[in-house]
Parts: sequence; C-alpha cells; structure tokens
Amino acid sequence: MKSLLVSSRRPDVTFHNDGRIDIAAHLAKRLSLSPGDVIDIMQDGADFYLIIRFRGDKVIGRHEAQCYPTKSRSMNYRCHSARLCRIMIHIAGADRRLSLMAGETRVIAGIMAVTLIVAPAPLSQ
Repeated sequence: MKSLLVSSRRPDVTFHNDGRIDIAAHLAKRLSLSPGDVIDIMQDGADFYLIIRFRGDKVIGRHEAQCYPTKSRSMNYRCHSARLCRIMIHIAGADRRLSLMAGETRVIAGIMAVTLIVAPAPLSQ
C-alpha cells in the first residue's frame, strides 16, 4: 500500500512564483514579526535563514518584502518580493511554488534567524 498523504505537517513559509510570501502564525510569533517589518533570507553555505532585516518602526518608505497581517486579527503574515521568491524556487528546484518548514531559531551575528529546511521534493513512486 501507498499513503496518499505523504506528510501531514503544514508548511511554515510558502514562496509563490508571482512574488507572494506567506508566513504562518507560529513562525511570525517566533520571529516577533510586526506589521511593516522587512524580511530577508540569509545563506550560509547550504543553510538558509529567515531574518527580519528591518523593524517596521525604523522603516521609512516602501520596501520589498515588507510584511503585513493577512487579516486584521490574524497572526499570519504576507509580503511580496518576486526576486526573493524566484531565487528560492530556483535554488530548491521547485516549479511554481515552494513550501518550507522552519527549523531551529538561533542568533547569528546578533540577528534572530530561523533555519529554513530546503530539501528536495520527495520522489513519487
């Protein structure tokens, strides 16, 4: 027999080919994400980390990858960066969308960073 539901774990962050980035509520809480914060991805060798590049209260003007809640009372966040999405989708070898799980939270060079688990898609049998 073969399971049709390969994994029941839901993704923590999703990159879409059109530039939309969706961040799950529990990941936003781990990063203490606030409206107007600007996110970025850092790469260290083969590891990728989601970070807050600028805090919303220090941001002046409009920025790429500036995050806002999806609804007024929601802790799910969304931002847009076609450049960042296309780079991540290309690196992972995905087609039009890349859904990733978050790993451990760590402090790197004084910056709170969450590891993104970028693994090849499971092979269908």
